Amino acid sequence: MSKWIQAFLSITLTFVTNTTLASSDSFSIGTWHTSGLQSWQTTFPLHTKVIDGASELNYPHEDIYLIASFGKKLAKHQSLQLEVGMTTSPTTKLGTDSDWDYSKNNNLWYFGTFDTQNKGLFVTADWKKNLTKRTDFLAGYQYNRNLYSMKNGFYSIEDYSNVNVPLVNLDSSYLMIYQGPHFGVRHTIPLTNTTALIGSFIYSPLLLAQGQGWWNLRDLSFAHSGTARMFDTKIGLQFALNSTSVLSLGYRYQYFSLYNGRENTNPDIIWNKAVNVQKGYYMTGIIKF
Repeated sequence: MSKWIQAFLSITLTFVTNTTLASSDSFSIGTWHTSGLQSWQTTFPLHTKVIDGASELNYPHEDIYLIASFGKKLAKHQSLQLEVGMTTSPTTKLGTDSDWDYSKNNNLWYFGTFDTQNKGLFVTADWKKNLTKRTDFLAGYQYNRNLYSMKNGFYSIEDYSNVNVPLVNLDSSYLMIYQGPHFGVRHTIPLTNTTALIGSFIYSPLLLAQGQGWWNLRDLSFAHSGTARMFDTKIGLQFALNSTSVLSLGYRYQYFSLYNGRENTNPDIIWNKAVNVQKGYYMTGIIKF
């Protein structure tokens, strides 16, 4: 068992075992099968003080998250929910590295590819208020972390010319973290006595965005820092198996986008783009106490 899964189970079990269960408490465990893309770009001056250079890296990812959550009733119509998710079986995808020198032309100056995998982790804590029998208001905090490896590199364009050169011993990585407060709503529409349509929308207008790169072939470490926004939406069906057990199936779409940022190696480098999309179907089993 990997250290990531051990840590995941430790966090979940510690929270559950150290909490006294009460009526309306709940525990759930499930999976989220995701695909998507992490992309970021910087712009900078190459020859003068004018911004004439750009660099962009893209990390496609395809993962299965193992997700556990625990809900604790606080008072009438109020509860606290903790959710932890962690990737368990990342798939190797083909990432890209692109550079431009706009002082010469708009064509690619450099283009390379590499194998990449994502190690993802997220933690959310929410206070939930029942506005009506079918509608809940949520407010809380989230931490999202994705670490992308870069190996088996190869570049096919250099100085505008076609080449065929492997990047021997490439073993770099890029870490992306988003964290901050959010709020949202969750709504339920009963379809039958045992089936309901469920949907939720979570939004954050302001998150802290942090990136950290380690380029081993250049012995280079650099950091990005800025602000971002996020929305996370779900739609699905919920099936009551009995009075205490529920099965939920649906689709989830999560989107992070940078407002603006900087790089620590040079004040003239602008971190002007960072987007992370994770989307796919989920399945969750819920037990109510």
